[in-house]
Amino acid sequence: MAFFNSNLEKSKPVVIDANSPLISEQKPKFFKQILAFCLSLVGAAVLWFLSALNHNYTSDIRYPIRIVYDASKYIPLAKLPTSVVINATGYGWAFLRKTMSIKNKPILLKPNTLPFKKYYTDDELMVPFAHQLTTVKVNFFETDTIFFKFDRVASKRINLVVDTSECIVNFKEMPYLNFKTSPEVITVTGPQSMLGQLPDSIHVKLFQKELMVGYSELFELKDLDNPLFKRDASEVEVSVEKKNHP
Repeated sequence: MAFFNSNLEKSKPVVIDANSPLISEQKPKFFKQILAFCLSLVGAAVLWFLSALNHNYTSDIRYPIRIVYDASKYIPLAKLPTSVVINATGYGWAFLRKTMSIKNKPILLKPNTLPFKKYYTDDELMVPFAHQLTTVKVNFFETDTIFFKFDRVASKRINLVVDTSECIVNFKEMPYLNFKTSPEVITVTGPQSMLGQLPDSIHVKLFQKELMVGYSELFELKDLDNPLFKRDASEVEVSVEKKNHP
């Protein structure tokens, strides 16, 4: 029995204390080696990056543009171009910033002959780019021509007329009924060429079968739904009142 107990004691696993002096001394040394290795990698990457910036580079860049115009006089008939692709050459960090679109100010294009001017060729684009983009050299334009279309801003007054053709009205009472619209006239502002195609009056059709004094209803002016139009009213109120006779 004593022999059996002695064997059990010999077979007990050996437990290593992580807080022992030997292990505690090895931990800081290992982490210092890892930290030194990481710092050396970062330092090498920084040196490589700084060295790479000391060269000229050539690349394609999508650069922002903005067409400047007087919005009180002209209106674009379609979405204006917002960028062009240029092939440019530049030095180091200045060129890297342009390729990464970091705070790239748009090149301002100012067409002087609107609404007749409808495009810029690459030769015409080179002038404002050369004056406004001084940190890199534009070699050529991948986008050789940009197109746009403007029209003059104009306004038109349109009368609102009540249409009772679908309604049932007592003919004896008709002379005594007054059909009113509020407003009676609306003003539409938009492209001159498109306003010329609008009618001089818009008929607001009533579908109420029986009309009587006190009737009132709001109608949307859907005939004028166009993103290029601005109007001073989007709805019209139709009401029926009794005429005042002397």
